[in-house]
Amino acid sequence: MKLLLSYFLLLIAFPQAMMTGVQENIEDDPQRIRSLGTIAMGCFNHNEYEKAKPYADEIVRLAETSDDPYAKTLAAYCKIVYLTKENDITSVSSCLLEADSLMETLPDDDESNYLRYLMNIRFFYYYYTYQKLPLAFNVLEENFRIWEKMRPGVLNSALSRRLLMLYGEAGQQVEALRIGRELAHYETDSLSMCYNCLALIGLYLDNDYPDSAMMYIDSAFCYDQYRQLSWLIYDRKGEFYRRMGDEVTAYACFDTMCQCLGMNHILQEDSLYVTYRYLWSKALMLKSQRQYDSALHYTDSALAIVGEFVSLGDECEIMKLKTDLLDETGRYKESLDNMRAYNLLSDSLADAKNVLKVEAMMFQQRMKAYEAERLHEQYVREAKQRTSLLIMAMIALLFLSGSVILALIMKKRKMRQQMLEEELEDRNRELASTAVLMMKKNEAYSEVIASLQDIKEHCDDKDTRKALAKASRKIEQTMEEGYYDEFDVRFKRVHPDFIAKLTKKHPDLTPNEIKICSFLKLNMSTKEIASLTGQSVAAIEMARFRIRRKLGISIDDHAHLSQYIMKI
Repeated sequence: MKLLLSYFLLLIAFPQAMMTGVQENIEDDPQRIRSLGTIAMGCFNHNEYEKAKPYADEIVRLAETSDDPYAKTLAAYCKIVYLTKENDITSVSSCLLEADSLMETLPDDDESNYLRYLMNIRFFYYYYTYQKLPLAFNVLEENFRIWEKMRPGVLNSALSRRLLMLYGEAGQQVEALRIGRELAHYETDSLSMCYNCLALIGLYLDNDYPDSAMMYIDSAFCYDQYRQLSWLIYDRKGEFYRRMGDEVTAYACFDTMCQCLGMNHILQEDSLYVTYRYLWSKALMLKSQRQYDSALHYTDSALAIVGEFVSLGDECEIMKLKTDLLDETGRYKESLDNMRAYNLLSDSLADAKNVLKVEAMMFQQRMKAYEAERLHEQYVREAKQRTSLLIMAMIALLFLSGSVILALIMKKRKMRQQMLEEELEDRNRELASTAVLMMKKNEAYSEVIASLQDIKEHCDDKDTRKALAKASRKIEQTMEEGYYDEFDVRFKRVHPDFIAKLTKKHPDLTPNEIKICSFLKLNMSTKEIASLTGQSVAAIEMARFRIRRKLGISIDDHAHLSQYIMKI
């Protein structure tokens, strides 16, 4: 199965090249048929039926001379696909009968089981269309078993949707709602989620839950990303408003549905049911607009195909619509004849419903047996889950024990780190105190120098003025040479690697700039650095400007410079 799925992407991307490769390189017919089947089914999965046609024709041709049961079954499947597209119901019935006997000869392997799964889907829709519910349930039940064998433990929303349809037709609305609730929580691709929403819309409309139906109509529009199913969503939305009695909005929805499809698109789709829905909705809209002749045209077109594919209930509905239109146009004789035909059809529908009730009772018995089997499987699954939970609990206990031990180790390391940080903080406080003392000392020196300068300015004695100037220079020299030595020794004890790291990262810094970076490491302000170094605030600002430029920091970002220095 995984091998088939892996082939699909490659084969769809290069179908013609693969076809040539198959023709030239594979001489063994059974293997060649399987390769062609991989290409064809990949195209079917993407609705590229025209692209798949030459591969399907080649499969059918090769299977005619082959004794391989897989080849013959695959050829029958390809025939059914195209006969269904052509609406050749009689030929589809004979091909399904042939395929039923062929599937019994298939081996029990992934490749054959996948083909069984696809063929059973065709059987299901055939039986469901003709109200053969027990037979439809049989093939659906087999598909559940096949899927569980191929993908154990993986839910299949497409199969659940079909089960929901069967419950609804059998009148088991409680079970249908249960399946619907399960279906609502499936997580899959957007297109499948859109199909799930469409199934839930019909379910809640049939059970008179309009709010829930509208919620899933909105959800369907969200999941229909590529507008592949817009026509069908508008069809459901129009049916919703029609049941709610809002005819105007309903017809607007049907009109939008027709715009999404277009008659040309419908004919290309080759689907009788889609064509019927188009014609029926168009007739309803034209009737609401009082265009009775045009509405009759679409009604007659719908009646021409309704008997082949659409149910008796739908046929009765379109007959009743035609009778109303004939009355509106004054064609009473035709209306009377049509009413008689409608009554005969209604009687047939009543008889069919009685037969269906008997079949539904038998089907319900089968459903009960199926539910009992599902409960048993659920019990086995829960037992396995309990075992798995026990194993997981033991693993969790071991993990918890390891986590506790690791937590104790980490706590010890954290305490040690905290002690180191506290010690570093104490040293930083000591260093800051030293800087403050030096700053006060420098401020005192500055005051002395200022006093000496003041005395010098007011002194007339030349020798005294020379002595005062000499003393001022001596004090300034002492400030320039000695203020940093004691601080530098203490700073290197607290941050031994800072200057080395700084100069390694930024070797073009000057000694004065390195000193200023040392003060920034202690988170000192520009004013404090100026006071400590005996320089002006403007000089320190200029030095910081040069440092920021050398470090590659924004010139206007004052705070970032201190943060950068603190991290070194």
